[in-house]
Amino acid sequence: MSGLHLSASLAPDARRCAEALAPQLERVAAAVPAATVLVGLPDPPEWGAIAARFAGCVLVPLLGPDRPTAAHAGPLRAAGALVAVAGDELQHLASLGTLPPVVMTDLPAPPAHAAAGVLAQVGRPEVDAAAWAWQAVHGPLPDDGPAVVWATGRGAAPLCTLRCAAADRAAVVVLPGCADRERLAAGGCLVAGSVAEAVEITALLRAAPALHDAVTRRIRNAAAVTPRDVLESVLEAAVLASGA
Repeated sequence: MSGLHLSASLAPDARRCAEALAPQLERVAAAVPAATVLVGLPDPPEWGAIAARFAGCVLVPLLGPDRPTAAHAGPLRAAGALVAVAGDELQHLASLGTLPPVVMTDLPAPPAHAAAGVLAQVGRPEVDAAAWAWQAVHGPLPDDGPAVVWATGRGAAPLCTLRCAAADRAAVVVLPGCADRERLAAGGCLVAGSVAEAVEITALLRAAPALHDAVTRRIRNAAAVTPRDVLESVLEAAVLASGA
């Protein structure tokens, strides 16, 4: 079986990034005979249904927002090669034992979506804590006005959030506990040392349009990764997976 396939387990931001890359990844699958590219680390139930179809594939896990468990090791070990996009993601992959060859790459920004208000993955403890602190001072989370994204999670999730924010002209505030904080700061994000600080930074960004514009400009400039960069990395992984 060859071609490009997106896992049902992809988080929303990761799916946006994967869909933006689809044309380039399909070119890889077409260029290398019998190459199969699977994007997204399948959850164990999903993997049980598709395992036979994806043995030896190029797997782009896009891990996150949580750590993978031993139950996720099956697709990682069955892959012919892996493509990782974050150092934190690579550490988690390595924690699951012996892996196939790994190629590192980056992610470009996907096409823009309309974005406004404070955007966050409600239901995660660190996000719920920030939302509670915001509500205590400012009332309900706004859904209009300048867009500010709260970045959280591990693996590739924070990077996917950053790339989507770059496309949507949203500022990014990194919550405590988020992985790859130095990389996110280098990408133009504002890193909060506490939940209270995250709320203060968010309020300031929304109240100061010039500051919001400056931050979003930095994020867009730092996201100057072309789809071709990823195409070359995945092509390298496809060659490794094929044993050519």
